[in-house]
Amino acid sequence: MPTTPDLSDFGRHGREVRLEVEARLRAAKAFAEFALDGKTDKVDAPLVDHAVRMADSFPGLPVNFESERVVAYLHDVLEDSEAKLVDEGLADTIRLHGLSFTLTRAEAFALEAITRREGETYAEFIVRLRDEGNTISLLVKRADLYDHLADPDAIPYSLKKRYWAALQVLEETQADSLGEVMGYEGQPESFLD
Repeated sequence: MPTTPDLSDFGRHGREVRLEVEARLRAAKAFAEFALDGKTDKVDAPLVDHAVRMADSFPGLPVNFESERVVAYLHDVLEDSEAKLVDEGLADTIRLHGLSFTLTRAEAFALEAITRREGETYAEFIVRLRDEGNTISLLVKRADLYDHLADPDAIPYSLKKRYWAALQVLEETQADSLGEVMGYEGQPESFLD
């Protein structure tokens, strides 16, 4: 199993990289806090708290899973605020009321992939996400679902069923295993709506 590199081994440059990444992650978190201010999730908890827990769930130093952490912070911003993603050539920028945050191209693709499209059902969204195979968005969506399921007593049974079904679809497991566990028959996609 690979170990997390100790950036102090890289001397001054390693420390500079770490500080740069930490500053970038703080900026992504601040942008999410601004964009999601006052927004709540399905159980009336602050939506930004969910994003922070997700970003914190990725292991290691900040330079490990940097893009996943950025996308975790911002994953609800396009759906739940007026923020827009702007293509600027080599990079993309997410903008809201004069504030902006620059994304790498990979982060922008992942953020677009993890954002539900207008008119798209939840089942269509999850299947599209799986079929696109974007590694960053798949890791972040799994973190999203696991965070929602972390306190199963806090969410209604219908959401638990939906989130477990989504995990099954994303992980491409046997459709029957979900039915056996939950006492249902059929494809996991049918439980998502």
